[in-house]
Amino acid sequence: MNVGQILTFDDVQVNVGNGYTAHDGIFTAQVSGVYVFSATIVSDFLTWIRAALVVDGIEKATIVSDKTDYLQASSTIVAHVQAGQHVYIRVSGSNHCKLNSNPTHGTSSFSGWLLFEM
Repeated sequence: MNVGQILTFDDVQVNVGNGYTAHDGIFTAQVSGVYVFSATIVSDFLTWIRAALVVDGIEKATIVSDKTDYLQASSTIVAHVQAGQHVYIRVSGSNHCKLNSNPTHGTSSFSGWLLFEM
C-alpha cells in the first residue's frame, strides 16, 4: 500500500442512499449534518499500517495497526459534513502491508451514519 492510497472496503453490508462507492472507497454525504464515522484496520501478520480518517481532505483521526500479530486498531469521530463532501480512509504510512480481512484474525471496516441533519 502506498502513502495517500484510499482504502476500499468491498463487503458493503448497508448503504442507504448509496453514499459509499466500493470501487473508490469514498463516502459522499447526501445531506449536510453531523455524522459519526468509525474505522477499524487490521494489518497482515508482522506488517504495519498507519491510516487517516479524512473529511473533505482534512485528516480528522489517525489509526495505527502496529507490527505485531494481526493487531487491530480503531478510531471513531463525530464531524459536521456538508452535502457533497467526501469522507474516506487513506494510508499515511506503511511497510507495504495489506489489510487483513480474515474473520479469524480480524476484519478491517469503515462505517458511518447520520446523527442529525443541519
